[in-house]
Amino acid sequence: MDWKSLNFAMDYLASSGTVFSVEQRLATQSALTLLQQENQFKQLHFIGKILGTENDYWLVCGIGNDFLKDRTYFYSNNPGMDWVMLPQPADDTMELGLACRGHFVGDPTADSETEICPDNADEINDGEDWVTIKEEERLSATVMAIMNECAVVPRGALIKNANGLVYENKTFEGLSKLEASQFHSFYHVRRPENPWDRNIVVRADYNLSLDFLDSIACDSPVGCWSIQTDQLETTATLRSLYWPGFVGFHQLDTPRYGWLYMGTGKKNWDVPFMILPPPERLKISVVEGGEFQYEEFKGEDENEAEGMNGFYTGNADDEQQAEEYDEV
Repeated sequence: MDWKSLNFAMDYLASSGTVFSVEQRLATQSALTLLQQENQFKQLHFIGKILGTENDYWLVCGIGNDFLKDRTYFYSNNPGMDWVMLPQPADDTMELGLACRGHFVGDPTADSETEICPDNADEINDGEDWVTIKEEERLSATVMAIMNECAVVPRGALIKNANGLVYENKTFEGLSKLEASQFHSFYHVRRPENPWDRNIVVRADYNLSLDFLDSIACDSPVGCWSIQTDQLETTATLRSLYWPGFVGFHQLDTPRYGWLYMGTGKKNWDVPFMILPPPERLKISVVEGGEFQYEEFKGEDENEAEGMNGFYTGNADDEQQAEEYDEV
């Protein structure tokens, strides 16, 4: 989220518990102004804050010419004074950093321990096979994981030109209420990991310059994201179950959107065991708009099957409808 819209975003995120004091807002904005001018970034996005037992880490991301490829990360224990560039984590550091179970301390030089199980052993004893990494390395792995899994934008907010350059779409006018309630209308801000033709199957209005990113509707398991709309139906709020503390918002029919992360920096690995699987009686095929299409009902009673034929149609991202049908 662009730091210039921080005050505006706080009005939409306050209901989720994401609040800053007036002193914190002023200090952060003053520091980020200097940071953007010194590094000549095109944009500077405020990521959020990771809570530590002694100090907190304030996180920002500087963006150059390309929205996906030209990014630099910074952290600070004192957002009004200094910012330190965050190193790029190695592959093994990513695994070790996300495997750490303890809380962040707030000291980049502190040690973080993680328990590693050897390939040839089913169990390990306490105190054996512990690997120690610096907290700065763990912080780097955590920030990269949050940006890779949580940073999202509405469809159309980013655009890709013929040269492959990704930048912010100045003509973006926002999503409607129907579009904002569907998961396939939000995209990850990262290099695409899914096959390039996957969105062609899902969207009838596929546009290569807009639909070049991965949709959160493809994330596994189904239900790891949640979308709510306020009572006035003016703002859609997005949350990730994998990273408690992440909150995104989009004001409907306007180009205003953003997100912040304020949490402990610990990923919830138990999400696949916390979500009920979809009904086994449904045979689902992906069609236009990511909707359920009922094709076959497998039951012992043929009359029951005929009675249920064509009973359920709905949005593929609507868990409530799937649960109601399962109860029937």
